[in-house]
Amino acid sequence: MSKIKTDVSPEELAAITAALHQYLKGKAFRIISVKPSPWKYYGRIMSMRR
Repeated sequence: MSKIKTDVSPEELAAITAALHQYLKGKAFRIISVKPSPWKYYGRIMSMRR
């Protein structure tokens, strides 16, 4: 079982932000949260049940 990382370093956040900026080609965006979403885990459980 893999371990889920719950904290993000400032360097990782800067790298993610830069990647998003490059992907969106300079369009404005706003990061609301970097917390794991419970919907992600729900989706995993539902796909494993199928």
